[in-house]
Amino acid sequence: MTIQGSTSTIAGAAVGTAGTTFPLWNEWVAFLSGTNQWVIAIGGLVVLGLTIRKLLLENRLAERRLREMDDRRS
Repeated sequence: MTIQGSTSTIAGAAVGTAGTTFPLWNEWVAFLSGTNQWVIAIGGLVVLGLTIRKLLLENRLAERRLREMDDRRS
């Protein structure tokens, strides 16, 4: 058997094995894709929550500074 012949045999075996196991690893790919969507969604909610918290803290700080400036003028 030549190198070229054994290469095509190995490639054929790999393709055949992938074809017979396709239903199994296709389900894993679909599961992982769905899992990634959940991770991204949860991460987005965390970032949104932290952004809202930051804006609320900045708003409170600005109100406090305005009150202090108003007290100094009076």
